[in-house]
Amino acid sequence: MTRRRHAMGNESGQALIEMAVALPAFFLLLFGVFAFSFVLFGWCDVTFDTRGAVRYASIHSNTALVPATPTTVAAAVAQVLFANQSTTTVTYSGSNPASAPVGGSSPFNTIGGTVVVSVTATYSVVMPFTNYTTFTVASSAQRTISR
Repeated sequence: MTRRRHAMGNESGQALIEMAVALPAFFLLLFGVFAFSFVLFGWCDVTFDTRGAVRYASIHSNTALVPATPTTVAAAVAQVLFANQSTTTVTYSGSNPASAPVGGSSPFNTIGGTVVVSVTATYSVVMPFTNYTTFTVASSAQRTISR
């Protein structure tokens, strides 16, 4: 009986050692989930804003009261994008159907043509125990000009 009590008395620091081994792995996993969440948020943000900008450009043809131009499309993206605006690039281009006359404020926003909007944004991630990290997310969307 005495030997058994003595053997269990030697395990007094076991919980401390187990915590010292498990806690770094837990925090590594936790910070990894946070970092992945930032990247996923950036990708969703750029994709959503690109779709909104291409929709804006497709319904503002050269016959609209306010036709879409590269400046107005970039402004539409800048209003909703969470990324740093100084590192955001918006490209607006399109093509006309072969039979459509070119006119308006933009030569490529005739009804029936297609418009392409590409957005590239850089996001910053500040995580504990890591360097200041940035990542770039790009998205492109295409749509037919409807009105």
